[in-house]
Amino acid sequence: MSCPGGGVSGPEREQFGFATTTDVDRIDGDEEIDLVAVCLPTSVHADYVVPALAAGKDVLCELPLASTAVDADLIVDAQRKPSDGLEPSTPSLPWRCSTS
Repeated sequence: MSCPGGGVSGPEREQFGFATTTDVDRIDGDEEIDLVAVCLPTSVHADYVVPALAAGKDVLCELPLASTAVDADLIVDAQRKPSDGLEPSTPSLPWRCSTS
């Protein structure tokens, strides 16, 4: 989970049992992260969804998916291009996708 506004505070982290980060580069390099929930303003969804998919992470993205057709195309193209050679998943609502 990533949040440019500072992420989830310690008590919530302990209560719900998941780690958070504000560093999108950490998502790519951390093998323990398998799901990225993108709960951010629509205008930055592609900035987080595309790299997460490229890193082989499952992604849960709030709707609307994107604020422009260009960003929507980037996200859909990233979802269709599996990073591990497996078939891409079929997205469901709210838009969850996987590269496996």
